[in-house]
Amino acid sequence: MQTSKDGRSKYATGRTHQFATRVTEEFHREFKTVAAREGLSMTVLLERCLDAYLKQDGKNETLIEHFKRASKAEKKELLKWVGIED
Repeated sequence: MQTSKDGRSKYATGRTHQFATRVTEEFHREFKTVAAREGLSMTVLLERCLDAYLKQDGKNETLIEHFKRASKAEKKELLKWVGIED
């Protein structure tokens, strides 16, 4: 098991891929404030935002639920798009 410099497992949460993007200072401040107010990490808040976005279209399913019911071709394309499969 790989560990970080402070001794924590890099795989304890199952989050092994870095996700970096550029946002405005105002967005970052507000996002961080909401996460802190709710007692969440920014990562968990981002995951909840994605779940909420996916559920708003009326299908009421998470990305994982969608992936489970997706066709074989759609799964292959998604895995290729996120860089898991060639």
